[in-house]
Amino acid sequence: MTWLFVLLTILFWGSAPILEKLGLSKASPYEAIAIRTLVIAILVLFSSFISGHLFSAFKLDSKTLIFVIVGGLFAGLLGQYTYFMALRGSEASKVVPLTAAFPLVTAILGTVLLRESFSAPKLVGVFLIIGGALLLR
Repeated sequence: MTWLFVLLTILFWGSAPILEKLGLSKASPYEAIAIRTLVIAILVLFSSFISGHLFSAFKLDSKTLIFVIVGGLFAGLLGQYTYFMALRGSEASKVVPLTAAFPLVTAILGTVLLRESFSAPKLVGVFLIIGGALLLR
């Protein structure tokens, strides 16, 4: 079942930039983020209500809420805006692989802030990401 979710994720995330690139031809990044966020918020609120998870979110401690909110601002607002600006100004086939280098930042921050181990395979992965980005320039 995991592989089905992996394949669906690849399909969704792989086709979304094409749709977004087409949408950004007439919409500003602000408009695109607003529309996208509104539709997702309505659907998530509805499914959370139906599944019974909506009200349990209000029981989370403040530290957890802050991490989730700031993470959402980084990924959902700032990351989306800068991604849309890049997508609007260049080819989707270049922007998407370059922005997919974000695990490099995660690996470094995970090692520094969360004290996660930095193994040889992770180091090789970091160099592969950097090499791939250099090839796409």
